[in-house]
Amino acid sequence: MNLFIDMDGVIVKYNTDDYVARPDSVPLYLTKHYFENLEEDIRIVEYLNTLQNDSNDITFYILSRIPDARMCGPETFADIVESKMNWLKYHCTLNFDVKNIILTPYSKCEAAKRVLKRPLCSSDILVDDFNNNLIEWRAAGGVAFKYVNGLNSAETAPCLYFGFGSK
Repeated sequence: MNLFIDMDGVIVKYNTDDYVARPDSVPLYLTKHYFENLEEDIRIVEYLNTLQNDSNDITFYILSRIPDARMCGPETFADIVESKMNWLKYHCTLNFDVKNIILTPYSKCEAAKRVLKRPLCSSDILVDDFNNNLIEWRAAGGVAFKYVNGLNSAETAPCLYFGFGSK
């Protein structure tokens, strides 16, 4: 089984206001070293650590979107990649192989299929907080669970709840 875990809004807490364009400058998430200072979402990380310790047949991937360099510029693009990698290196308490970190400006489905070298199937699971990613993943043949992080709603996909009620 392959478990693909999103960063922003899943294992990393973030403020939605940081993604809003501001009239005087760029959104905060495009500023230098932004991701390096974000807090880990310990609720899901503890669950995933337990899952890692209890199962040898799951391959864990970090799968995170990054802006296209054409949208934000090559220097900002490079900083975002470095900042996310540094966050994973210095703050993430999950155990994973560095070769299983996928940072992509493109579709998460397409990135996963390139890494797996095959179409998605029912043993490819995505945990994400964003509906569009979940819908696309399921349409491509994978299984998707929405992480309800307290900022989003529980629509569109089966949900994982960690302290925000249950369904």
